[in-house]
Parts: sequence; structure tokens; C-alpha cells
Amino acid sequence: MSFAIVEFIKEQSVELVHLTWIKKSESTTQCFWPKLNARQKAKKGEIPDPKTWDTFEIRIFSTTDDFEIALKRVARAELTSNVESDDEVPDVRLRKKVCRYSPPVDRYKHIEANKEKNLSTSSNISSNKDQQSKSSESALHNINVKQSIPKNDDGKVLEFDMLERPLESILELKDLDNKLHDKELCKSLVKYLTNIGGTSVGDNVRRMMKAVGSYGLWSQYSYKGRKGKEAFCGTVMCKVILKSALRSNKDLKASAVEVEIKEFLKHAPYKPGGINYKNRQADMNISSSSSSGTPTVLLFSSDEENDV
Repeated sequence: MSFAIVEFIKEQSVELVHLTWIKKSESTTQCFWPKLNARQKAKKGEIPDPKTWDTFEIRIFSTTDDFEIALKRVARAELTSNVESDDEVPDVRLRKKVCRYSPPVDRYKHIEANKEKNLSTSSNISSNKDQQSKSSESALHNINVKQSIPKNDDGKVLEFDMLERPLESILELKDLDNKLHDKELCKSLVKYLTNIGGTSVGDNVRRMMKAVGSYGLWSQYSYKGRKGKEAFCGTVMCKVILKSALRSNKDLKASAVEVEIKEFLKHAPYKPGGINYKNRQADMNISSSSSSGTPTVLLFSSDEENDV
């Protein structure tokens, strides 16, 4: 067995690692983790460097000799810890991605307080059920927005007024793109996105893209504008994402960031809110409920593989 699918317990995130990265003791199981290109290093079986790699407490979900199978199990593990089950429909239980390089700080106390306040307010509204439902959804949306707000090391919130929520339409993005010709405004957005963080280059890019726009918006873009989609590479926002990622990840080449942007745009239609998300869910449910042999989880369609 060369690869393991593990959960980073404190960070509540799932990833594949090489088995040589894992070290066990009587009381805990830990894993070495590189700061860049983790999956490539795992695939090559690179030996951990204790001086430069971090260690995290983990629990192991599954092991396999096949790297491609490991990738599929990571995708499944984001829905259920029963990654090898072949006869159960996953109990949807998404795991949030948390930056493993940020020191733990008690930065969400005010969010939990607001959540309790909003839920309490909703419970007191008895006029009609529709009004209660809308109030609850609005409160939860506000909480989710606050949780994603970047902060400085001293805990101060970094604000960017034009991104109160992820953009939903091509028109909104083009409007913001025009405004970003203002150098000061552009600098403010770069500073805002640079502080979003991430566990890797790919995670960093995904966080920034999701902060800027919804999967519904990014479903309408490809990097070079193929298959009748809008081209992202010629936008000011693309340059902002590139610059922010390079500031967040030192000694990184722009080409590596471009690869991650292409990957994000390629998979966006199949994510929640994307134009093909319901089709993906139907495929996964059919595959998971099949009783003959090991189910095949359809991660990407042929269109998705070619759409860059």
C-alpha cells in the first residue's frame, strides 16, 4: 500500500498522502505535510524533510496502491468517511477546508454568537412559515459570508466593499473588471485576496475564486474561452488572482497558478450551484446504489476533462 486517504483532525480536511509520511505512536497518528505541491510529492513518494515539512494529527480512512483510486476516494471522503462502501448512498456530510498553516485563533466566537442570536430571533417569529424560512436562510448566509472574511495577523478584518457576496453573473464580473482599472481599487482587492490563505497553491486559488464568484458564474468561463464560454485569461480579475496567488506563495511561477485556475474553471460546472451539478449528483447516486460489483464514482465527464 503506497497511499492513504486521511482526515486532518484539527483542520477538518481530507487529503491523500504517501504512507511514508505517516508516523504512529501509542497515543496519536501524525503525518508530515509539505508547503507546496503536496499531491505531486505524494505521487512520487518523496521522503519528508522534518526541518521544512509540518506535522498534523490525522486519522486514516483508507489505503491503496493506485494513485487514481486514491484521488477518487478523496472525493468520496468529502461526502462520507465510509470511502470503500459499495452498497450505501453517501450520507452527505461535507468537510470544510481550513488553512493548515494558520495558527489556531479564536476568531469565530462572534460568528457563533450571531448565529445563536439569529436562530433565537427566527424562533420567535410566528406570523407565517414563509417569512420564517426566508429570515433563517438570510441569517445563515450572513454567517457564511463572515466566516470567509480574510483577516490580518492581528485579527483585523480586511474589507473590500465590492465583494459583499460572490458575484453571480458575467455582467457583474465585467462591471467589476472595468472598475479594477483604478489602480488603488485593484491594489485593495489584491491585498484582500492575498490574505485568504490556503493549505496549498490549489487550495489558495480555489478560495480566492470562490470569494470572487459563485460556481454558477465560473461555469460560464474557461481559461481560454473554449466551447463558446467566456475567456477568463484576458480579464483584469485573472491578473488580480495571479498576482494575489504569487504574493501568497513565494518562489512560485505564474504558470503553476494558471494550471490551478484552469482546473478550478474546468470543474466549476459540476460543483454545487454549477450548471451540471444535478447531473453529477444523479450519476453518483446511481453508481453508489448499484448492487453489482464495486461502484464506479463518475468524477468528471468527458466534457469536463476537455474544457480548459
